[in-house]
Amino acid sequence: MKKSIYVILLVILLITILYLELTLREKYAPETLLILVLDDNGNPETQANCFGDIISSKVNVEKKPLVTLDSVYEFLDPSIFYLKNSKGYYYFETGFDNYKDDFEIRIVCYSPQLRGVSYTIINNTNSNCEFRKDGKVAFC
Repeated sequence: MKKSIYVILLVILLITILYLELTLREKYAPETLLILVLDDNGNPETQANCFGDIISSKVNVEKKPLVTLDSVYEFLDPSIFYLKNSKGYYYFETGFDNYKDDFEIRIVCYSPQLRGVSYTIINNTNSNCEFRKDGKVAFC
């Protein structure tokens, strides 16, 4: 009798662990992007003109402007997150909410007087971003 209870508990534990592993491995589209734009010298660019395109089955947007942040801490709590540079960040709300299907986000930023262009592509298979807050916020 005791043996069957242990076997049942073990099976339930294994199923729970398997479910958690599969759930945690799922990749979601980011709900928010924080894009860092740097100039040619590696300094934060605070006067860039940035916009983004979103291509997906749920959200399709062209040339949506990014919001310039005076400091990334306008969006993030400084007691939780520490970043080396707090300036040069641009905020982009994607409109995704727990979205797991194919998507592509294209971000283009032009520096003042069009001296430089930054181009970032994020999709479900390719991303050079760091994801935080359960994948809902991406730092690029």
